[in-house]
Amino acid sequence: MILIGENIHIISKSVREALENRDEVFIRHLIEAQADMDYIDFNIGPARGAGVMEWLCGLTDKPVSFDTTNENEIKRGLAAVKNPGECIINSTKMLDLAAGHGCGLIVLTMNNGIPQNADQRLEI
Repeated sequence: MILIGENIHIISKSVREALENRDEVFIRHLIEAQADMDYIDFNIGPARGAGVMEWLCGLTDKPVSFDTTNENEIKRGLAAVKNPGECIINSTKMLDLAAGHGCGLIVLTMNNGIPQNADQRLEI
């Protein structure tokens, strides 16, 4: 089983403010609180501020799960990590980018919403 820490999510007002202000202390605290995770998920939404992912990647040595639809931010993040092939991209729209860097890819199985059980997911 792979554990992905998802405490750094732009939907949280306090996280959004920390990202906007580049509050290193706040973000490092969230990363440290997820020390038992295999990956740290950086959900930065569409990331209007350039360089957010690169900045975040500089705050951890853990493998990263890139969770954004902003391809440029994922590219900046991949350039900032020591081993891009250990990372995961959480967007099927970035298949070529994931393949080009040897990253894992998170693929949600959905069809008019999230399926209720494993059999429905397998069917999709």
